[in-house]
Amino acid sequence: MNEIKINLPQNLLKKQAQNFKELEKLIKCKNNQNILVDLYTPFDQKKAERCEKCSKIVVWSHQRHIETGKERLKIKQKTSCHVRFCACCCWDRQRKLSKIVHETLTMLLDEMKLRYLFVTFTIRNPEIKDLRQSINEMQKGFERMVKMHKWKKSILGYCRILEMTKPKKASQQGKLHPHFHALLAVQPSYFSGGSGKYLNTRDYASMWQQALRIDYTPVCDVRIVHPRGAEKGKVTEAESMSDNAMVSAVAEMIKYPMKDTDLKKFTLDEFKIIEQKMKGIRAINFGGVLKAMKKKYADLDSVELDAEDVEFWKEVQELVTKYLFRMRGYKVIDGRKTS
Repeated sequence: MNEIKINLPQNLLKKQAQNFKELEKLIKCKNNQNILVDLYTPFDQKKAERCEKCSKIVVWSHQRHIETGKERLKIKQKTSCHVRFCACCCWDRQRKLSKIVHETLTMLLDEMKLRYLFVTFTIRNPEIKDLRQSINEMQKGFERMVKMHKWKKSILGYCRILEMTKPKKASQQGKLHPHFHALLAVQPSYFSGGSGKYLNTRDYASMWQQALRIDYTPVCDVRIVHPRGAEKGKVTEAESMSDNAMVSAVAEMIKYPMKDTDLKKFTLDEFKIIEQKMKGIRAINFGGVLKAMKKKYADLDSVELDAEDVEFWKEVQELVTKYLFRMRGYKVIDGRKTS
């Protein structure tokens, strides 16, 4: 509990509340967000101010489970700046996308059984100044790839997410590593040897190369999605093949490429170029049987988190907190018992 920088009421601390995950995560995001404020301040004061105010005042619901008596803190209300690189807003989008994926795949269970792959499609690292052109070529290439016969025969749907990282090698300084993470939905028969649907890593790399119309073989990484613990034998074979377990695993895995960018690695000049080049770029796209997620994602602000289990939790008090940079955490400025 000592690592959580918030002056929680003593009655809550004494009860050793077990679920402070949202508080811990938001503190980490807000601390990282200060890096973004410093980057924006020299050239975009308005965005710097929006980021600084984002998640500064947060209303928390201190809740108790009506059956087990366990306690938790859940975010009840907070402001959002909607700046692309904001760590707090990235976390919100991450959680909401995960929920959209879980709900959509659960609904699809009534119509079909699906299995899932997580495939990464890369290109040679471009100069930062060429970022927009490279992303446009990647998007056009992906559109061509999904129209290929091999793809249409094997892949039923996809969720594609753009991620950018900064290369670690000194020889790659001044460049970026843009790549697509794609969640692919396939039929269980995809893995059958005689179905003709199975695509290995070389097949994906070949399709991607052809779609990009490039003269080198790009790197692709292909992973089969398994429920957590399946590969280490922590769940039974029946559990690992459970449709519900599979859906939960996919929803959890989709959060990975939605993490906030490590802004500490970029200079001010590099960040200014990235900010300019990323304007208007759509980072997420859907297709095939997963296209139903597109409309939900377009209305992301209306997605409610934790709505499914709210009936089991009773609010015992409301806490209003304010983020203080000097303590790198939240301070309670008002508390009111509700039961």
